[in-house]
Amino acid sequence: LHGMVFGQRWDGPPEEVPPAFRTAALEDAQDRLDAWRFMRAAREETESAPAFDQSLLSDPHTRVRLARRDGALVGICAARRVTDAWRIGGLSVTPNFRRYGIGRFLLCDLMDHAAHDGLGVIIKVSAAQEQIVQWTRELGFYTYRTWADYRRVPTT
Repeated sequence: LHGMVFGQRWDGPPEEVPPAFRTAALEDAQDRLDAWRFMRAAREETESAPAFDQSLLSDPHTRVRLARRDGALVGICAARRVTDAWRIGGLSVTPNFRRYGIGRFLLCDLMDHAAHDGLGVIIKVSAAQEQIVQWTRELGFYTYRTWADYRRVPTT
């Protein structure tokens, strides 16, 4: 057993989207290859890998929003529409811009987009990432599903 994973979900109307400071400029990704490179680099800095691979990130049905500060790319939120929600496949902010509210701004932007379409937002979070689980709960997410994450141990 490698650990447990929580499926966190948010459903609500636009007026229930939590407030967020506009701590960056948000834009739709025009160059999906650059967005993929950014997400891959962010993966190397964290314990969890993005759920999307390059083909999903490049798919035009994937919503990819970028956060920039002074023209520099500092954050990304990639999500795909599933039946009744947007499923996040990558949410990251560069280490030197964390704790400025950029991740919250990206996530609340997606929540607002989803709410206006009558959809929810889903994100999977490792139980070991207690700070992120707490953060999503503070934003109104609830655990709707739990998975056991088993990994094969190489034999010698």
